Amino acid sequence: SVVQTSEEFKVAMEAALPLLRARVADRYDIITVAQGGWLRLFSNRSLMEPENLVSARIGVSAKQEELASQLQSLGARTVKSDASSMLTHFSNGSIDISYSSPLYVKLLWSQFRSSISYMSSFRLSPFFGALVFTKRAWASVPADIKPALIAAADKVATEIATQAIALEEEAIAAMMKDGLKAPPLSAAQISAWTELFTGKSMRSLLSTWFSPDVSSKVFAAVDAKRR
Repeated sequence: SVVQTSEEFKVAMEAALPLLRARVADRYDIITVAQGGWLRLFSNRSLMEPENLVSARIGVSAKQEELASQLQSLGARTVKSDASSMLTHFSNGSIDISYSSPLYVKLLWSQFRSSISYMSSFRLSPFFGALVFTKRAWASVPADIKPALIAAADKVATEIATQAIALEEEAIAAMMKDGLKAPPLSAAQISAWTELFTGKSMRSLLSTWFSPDVSSKVFAAVDAKRR
């Protein structure tokens, strides 16, 4: 993931939202964005370094061809899979690795625990959603109360993020007590994962996924935050 902390996520959204709002302005109004935790890699094998992905069968959404291409370049085999088919694919052995929210995996842990042994310590991507109105619906809201509604939505978005991340940490702790392994990574291993998912190759792919203008704004904002 280009971002690895909630603070970096906020910076990335502040950079991207004006462009995203402008892009959909003819049909929608984006009121606020809320983080709901993080996507992690879940696997039946150890996930200590990118080399662990070689020859693995990885479930990837059919809509994320860029991610599939990046994983295939490492020697992984990708299988079209989403949240609705993830459990089935793990159960029948058609995938070795997939990505999901720990909250979702915890919800079905009694079924996943026989086929998932490991979770990546590396965060793959922030999990987030947006409050979106159609232009017609938002135009029907009286102008004098819109600022208060936006402020309330932002406040709730912050509360959602705080609560979701806390629940996620509790879910991970519970699964680890019940057999899930998430070994800590060395500095070198973290660097290798970071290069895989945020390095030059992935940034080039993300620029085709989200468009160069949005991607460049996000990269610049996050890089400045890290300096």
